[in-house]
Amino acid sequence: MTATSWREYLFPTAVAALICAAGTLPYLYGYHLAHKDERFMDVAGRDVAGASGYLMFMRQAQEGHFFLENQMTPEPLPRAYVNLEWWFLGSLARWLGISLETVFHLDRIATVFVCAWVLYYAVSVGLPGVLGRRFAFSLMIFGSGVGWTVFLINRWTSLDLKVPFDIQGVCVLGYLVNKPHFIRGLICAALTCVFLIRGEQTGKRRYFVYSGLTAAVHAIFRPYHIPETYLMYLVFPALLCAIEGRFRATRFANYLLAGLIFLPAAAYLLVTAYSNVLGIEGWRRHSPYLLEHVLWLGLPFVAACICIVCQGIFHAIKKDDPAGVLMAAWLVVCWLIVESAPYIFFGHESSFGALIVAPPILFVMCLPALWEWTRNRIPNLLPADRAAQMLRWRVFAAVAFVLICALSNVIVYRQFFTVLRNHELRCLYYLPNDVYQAIEWLDTHAPQPTVVLALPETAHFIPRLTRHKVVSAHDMLTGRFEEKNAQLGRFFFEPEDEAFKQWFVRHYAIQYLIFGPKEASFGHFRPERITWFHPVFQSGQTAVYRVVLAS
Repeated sequence: MTATSWREYLFPTAVAALICAAGTLPYLYGYHLAHKDERFMDVAGRDVAGASGYLMFMRQAQEGHFFLENQMTPEPLPRAYVNLEWWFLGSLARWLGISLETVFHLDRIATVFVCAWVLYYAVSVGLPGVLGRRFAFSLMIFGSGVGWTVFLINRWTSLDLKVPFDIQGVCVLGYLVNKPHFIRGLICAALTCVFLIRGEQTGKRRYFVYSGLTAAVHAIFRPYHIPETYLMYLVFPALLCAIEGRFRATRFANYLLAGLIFLPAAAYLLVTAYSNVLGIEGWRRHSPYLLEHVLWLGLPFVAACICIVCQGIFHAIKKDDPAGVLMAAWLVVCWLIVESAPYIFFGHESSFGALIVAPPILFVMCLPALWEWTRNRIPNLLPADRAAQMLRWRVFAAVAFVLICALSNVIVYRQFFTVLRNHELRCLYYLPNDVYQAIEWLDTHAPQPTVVLALPETAHFIPRLTRHKVVSAHDMLTGRFEEKNAQLGRFFFEPEDEAFKQWFVRHYAIQYLIFGPKEASFGHFRPERITWFHPVFQSGQTAVYRVVLAS
């Protein structure tokens, strides 16, 4: 089953237009707050350093490079990384003669519309009615966890409970505002599964080809989904054959075809990971457990889990339509991958699509069975003469449920603005003109590439704007991130300990130091007191020093 008319897509199109308008406001607000002595760097929300990493690769592609290099870690690395996503966006800036920031905003807006259409296609494959489709689609876009309850408890009491740190990461709305890269991953993950469902519904092999191709495209820019994809290709046909009670060789052949199409991209990812051309350690963050998923993903996830545990999903879905069974299997597979940490340590990253797409569809699928179960036990719940009023109440209940599930998004959206006014976090979003001029001077006068020393709050802008490398900038793209940050703290905080400082700059082949307001406020280190730091550029409160150490 799919949407029967293009008019159905007017609803997701209108939602996408609304999100684009709302998503542009934080950036306009950022420009509005910029002082005369600083510049807004066109970033909003969390993981600013990650955005700088994306722009770093895009800048290299804009300069004409097909093979890319990670500049956010100081170790010598080959220019051997291939990522068609960043290559295309950077090349687009070069072809059109526009800035990378302009490309980012065009990309952000286009990705919002594509995401809305793809998610609506996903719900149309799984659900028959327009109201149910719009309900599930709205839960995907606007739904979020119940972290808002923790937020309100802290506001209304003296408690200091911790709001889930990644509250934006599990709200699609937050990523629609500032992370088109992650949304593209969501799009590909959804299509990889939905094409399998559509192939089972129609019996047409081309949908399995589409699934393999989508997984391969996903692999171009997101390396985490290989276990999930191949488990889907293995579990789905086995599960459906078990339900039907007979083996179907053509079914397994279809899934094998999808897996073979995906294989070259998966092999490339494995080779890239083994050779580690980026010089990184991979995903290192905590993978959540079930209770944390409840906090982060909210009521649709809870309802879907209950349906799966109680096998309600299998009783509610007709055997001739495998959408519910496969959506449930997709969710279970991905959740088990998350729970397999630390053996598979990137589970939450890889399972983002399943955790967002499957629960609302499963929840809406179960509603008719839940309603029949309720009416069978309460016969007079809805007399026949009042049945015509049911649609009005269904719409009201759906809107109310979406609003309840969207409350955490209010926190997320509010934070897009409040962080811009936060004095302590301002350095993440605004770059003083003095520091910007110092970075420009390095780009023009320093040998390229060279390693530049600065605190991470400043350093992540350097690879974005220049060809130079830095010691530490991002927890994913900087190898041994915690170790280097500890060394940076010792370097900048201690005024003495010159032996360590000399070892540090020699070990990482540091040739230049940017010493701006952030570095001056961090500790007691002052480069003008050390003879082997030679000033070569000064602009306001920011200076550039060249390291001159005897060999």
